[in-house]
Amino acid sequence: MSQLQYLKGVGEQKAKLLAKLDLHTPQDLLSYFPRTYQDRSQLTVLFGAEAGRQVCIRAQVIRPLRESRFGKGKTMFTTRVGDGTGFCSLVFFNAPYLRNTLTEGEQYLFFGKLVEGKQGWEMVNPLFEKEGVGRLLGRIVPVYWLTQGVNSGFLAACVEQVLRDTTQRPAEILPEPLRDEYKLCHVDFAYRHIHFPDDEQTLVMARRRLVFEELLLMALGVRRLRAGRATHAGPAVPDGDWRGFADRLPFTLTPDQQAAVDDAVADMQSGKAMHRLLQGDVGSGKTAVAAALAYVAAQNGLQTALMAPTELLASQHADSLRQLLPDCRVELCTGQLKAAERKRVQALVADGTADIVVGTQALLSESVAFAALGLVITDEQHRFGVEQRQLLSQKAGREPHVLVMSATPIPRSLALILYGDLDISVIKSMPAQRKPIDTFVVDERYRQRLQAFVRKLVGEGRQVYIVCPRVEPDEEGESQLKSAEQLAKELQDKVYPDLRVGLLHGKSKDKEKVMAAFARQESDILVATTVIEVGIDVPNAALMIVENADLFGLSQLHQLRGRVGRGAWQSYCILINSGGGGVAQQRLEVMAGTRDGFVIAEQDLKLRGPGDFFGDRQHGRALMKIADLANDAAVLKQATAAANTLTARDPELILAENQPLRHAVEQLMAHL
Repeated sequence: MSQLQYLKGVGEQKAKLLAKLDLHTPQDLLSYFPRTYQDRSQLTVLFGAEAGRQVCIRAQVIRPLRESRFGKGKTMFTTRVGDGTGFCSLVFFNAPYLRNTLTEGEQYLFFGKLVEGKQGWEMVNPLFEKEGVGRLLGRIVPVYWLTQGVNSGFLAACVEQVLRDTTQRPAEILPEPLRDEYKLCHVDFAYRHIHFPDDEQTLVMARRRLVFEELLLMALGVRRLRAGRATHAGPAVPDGDWRGFADRLPFTLTPDQQAAVDDAVADMQSGKAMHRLLQGDVGSGKTAVAAALAYVAAQNGLQTALMAPTELLASQHADSLRQLLPDCRVELCTGQLKAAERKRVQALVADGTADIVVGTQALLSESVAFAALGLVITDEQHRFGVEQRQLLSQKAGREPHVLVMSATPIPRSLALILYGDLDISVIKSMPAQRKPIDTFVVDERYRQRLQAFVRKLVGEGRQVYIVCPRVEPDEEGESQLKSAEQLAKELQDKVYPDLRVGLLHGKSKDKEKVMAAFARQESDILVATTVIEVGIDVPNAALMIVENADLFGLSQLHQLRGRVGRGAWQSYCILINSGGGGVAQQRLEVMAGTRDGFVIAEQDLKLRGPGDFFGDRQHGRALMKIADLANDAAVLKQATAAANTLTARDPELILAENQPLRHAVEQLMAHL
């Protein structure tokens, strides 16, 4: 039962809606940070105002509210206001509550978009309240990620209730000397002003404190993981010769691939359990490295488990490993297997006949038992937490060797925080047979040429991805962003009625079926959100178009670009800048100028700077609750230094002043 249902204005039904946002306790609410803010604190006068902007005005009602009806039971209310410098007509649709509000002669604050109407300025459905109330207007207002039936105003009201209750306030876990040294505000100030900042300065102070705390806890947790695994012995690997694998390959491994295999095999022979991260761009050959290690494991009588985030990706890995390791028995274990097939696979795994088992989270089920699990490989680590990795490891009955593969290019300083319990190998060079992807940055002026280019490529038998930042239009005033649902319908109905247009997003019921159909060339164009960022190989896809590309992080764009260029044909990536100039254009041009994911990640750090707290946060996956690793490199450096100092003085954090911090680290590790 949710604790939130007892808040004023919530109740059982609203609590169920909040649960969809994973909000169950007052502490969950406080840690549900705004995604952006609307500055309604600055007043604008009507004379000389700019059309099309959302503004806050202080004005007097100069005409009685008039009600009229239209359509079936629909109503419209109109009135007129003035602020001494000009006049504005107000129009409200279907708002019966207005009958007893907006008294003629009274002064209010109004917030809405100014447009030019027949009688001058006009606002449609503006927010309003008496001056001085300060609930909706006259302040900076938080805007949250939402679910149907929950708006930002409701969430803000819930947060305010929790903040007023002194028994619900979060405890201060940072020792005072540490706060003084790094000039960090108190936790009460931080939570109050991250949700309801007085101005930009207080928002910066609040956010910096919370980011520092989050990164410090992560850094301390990483040290605990490293210290814990340093004592674990790994499965014995007396034979580390992997050249027999390399000699059979129809291609030569790159120097980076060879170095990664050598480092990993050295780990496996060290007597300790290997915990290594293998970073490399899409197409850089991480699977070949994984196959080499699986080969070494099999040579030493050990089984390998490879866990992938989706059924399709697991199936693809199984096919690749069968080709690379023809002498090894490779089995596929996913949730979609029929009962008889599942039983057959489980028996082969349990008696040791299967050398390599590839699967999804189905590998974690109790019914899957290994005879001699010695190597665990996970693909795209951000899909699996430490806990899931440990669950798979426990099936070995001991600490197995662990390899984590990630195609997300992350600067080393940031990788140490995300994967700090792992040693790191990096594949930077690409196989010689991999063709470069031609990348271009365009704007709306190129729309017709782009549509013609799509038709040309499809006519040649190729396929096309089109990625949008949103699934559907947003009620928070962001309908100018391309929506996957709208665009797919528009393309199918108006632009390409003769072609086959598919739609894929996180809310799709049959995501894997849609992707598999695209892979089988049953659709020509796939309109999608970033759900395709981690996907299967579709060698026939030769064009990636990203709408509103200026809203994505560069590393994410690089991941999307990696979805094409997997076949024998020349491939292209078109980034559509939806209006962002200056730094936005500069960032996108970095994408066009280099194909090195690590260079792109470093440039992203430099160009994005400290972030614009009054603008939208990056669309896409958030790695942490508040820290943005591309923007917070400076705070990360400070938090890491603080963790080093703390653990040098008090390795177990047992001093009285550090015990709240120790407890917070233990809680974090329990929920990773």
